[in-house]
Amino acid sequence: MDETNSHEIIFSIILVVHNERECLINLLQDLTLQDFPAERTEMILVDSASIDGTGQAMHDFAENHTRRRITILQNPDKITAPGLNLAIRAATGKFVLRLDAHTRIPTDFLTRNYEALQKGESVVGGRIVYMQPSGIWELILSTAVSSRFGAACAPFRQLRAAGYVDTLAFAAYSRQVFANVGLFNETLVRNEDNEMHYRIRKAGFRFYYDPTIISRYLSRRTLRGLLRQMYNNGLWIFPTMAIQPRCFSFRHFVPLFFFLILLFCALTAIVLTGWLLGFVLLVYFLAAFIFAAQKTSCFSGYRKFGVLLIPFYFFLIHSAYGIGTSVGMFRLIGEYFGLVLNPSQQF
Repeated sequence: MDETNSHEIIFSIILVVHNERECLINLLQDLTLQDFPAERTEMILVDSASIDGTGQAMHDFAENHTRRRITILQNPDKITAPGLNLAIRAATGKFVLRLDAHTRIPTDFLTRNYEALQKGESVVGGRIVYMQPSGIWELILSTAVSSRFGAACAPFRQLRAAGYVDTLAFAAYSRQVFANVGLFNETLVRNEDNEMHYRIRKAGFRFYYDPTIISRYLSRRTLRGLLRQMYNNGLWIFPTMAIQPRCFSFRHFVPLFFFLILLFCALTAIVLTGWLLGFVLLVYFLAAFIFAAQKTSCFSGYRKFGVLLIPFYFFLIHSAYGIGTSVGMFRLIGEYFGLVLNPSQQF
């Protein structure tokens, strides 16, 4: 590390949290165990109107670590984008590193990020590994989400080789990036990172993926919570496209096409015959079982039966995302024709 300015803050670590007290405590503990010099970092913690004691956990942490630079901010809105902008404006570090409360990081996480940034990159990030919970139902859910067929087809979830990608999660950004492209769009309830990353790419910056930078992610623990997340992510696809039409890739629309095909086949079954619907479902579940079989090693003993349930979780995940995208699309069309629809309404 360059010692020419030993007092310079290298990393401004920003966390925007809403009702994630338990997860936040675990991540903050990981941050205290980093092998990167603590005096070269600062933490900016943003509480987004939590009611589960998250704010108190932040203050308790600050009181127990008085030698660290910790700033606690209040985001009265539950929306992530305003909270991120609050944190970025308060950041004084050379690089801004965004983390999620559901994340756990190894002791060399900051060091790995710093080494990649020293190569002259403007945005760096690494591979996300899903944590496997102990409960059988949570394990089935996590396995379905972490599959390439489920919801983990983004490069930063699968690639093993370093290189440039179209987006990253839990990335470290040079402050010059925000100086050039601005802050997050606060009108977006979801997908604010997709819109921001499109502007970053358009400005000429690149996203460098380094697989040695590893973080572990704990997915939603309940099926209802996961389906709500999928629905809301899909819901904001088209409202985001109204701002930045080219900020999504083809993979974001596959669940929409899947849902519309199912809808068409279902209507055909009512009016004519159900063979087309049966054929589509047969092909879908055949592919789903093939991908589920690749996850057999995640289960042991009596839990092997969980592999048989994964395809049905795939179906629910894709349907929730596709339905959300469809609703967002029709709302946008309705607004175009002057109908009164509320795109911010979530499931």
